[in-house]
Amino acid sequence: MNKIFFTIVFLTAVCFYSLANNCFPLISPDEPRYAETAREMIESGNLITPYCDYQLRFDKPILFYWLESLSLKAFGLNEFAARLPSVFAGAGLIWLAFLLANLHGYAISASLILLTNFAMLVFSRLAVTDMLLNFFISASLV
Repeated sequence: MNKIFFTIVFLTAVCFYSLANNCFPLISPDEPRYAETAREMIESGNLITPYCDYQLRFDKPILFYWLESLSLKAFGLNEFAARLPSVFAGAGLIWLAFLLANLHGYAISASLILLTNFAMLVFSRLAVTDMLLNFFISASLV
């Protein structure tokens, strides 16, 4: 029962956060920078050294750029693909809340509360590193 519900919650979170994910353009200043860095990684084939506007960019961890590059390569150069790593990180965060709360019998409540949290709704739909950071911090705590 829990595995079935967990799968439903995870897929619902991915669909819920992906909904209208490409209806608005990338929001300045951060989202376009991350997307451009990932695009230039694809263009140059250099996955080690990140560039933005053909200048070195070592401001953020490279894992987000790799995930965004993978998404852009798979789904094309669009807003949906640029924001997809954050969508999966947000869904993963809900999955972690489900697993942790399941130990105490509150898995459904915790998942639904986090799923409908305003900050989760916003940051899971933006192409910024915050949701990925939250996912890995929560994963280390769980």
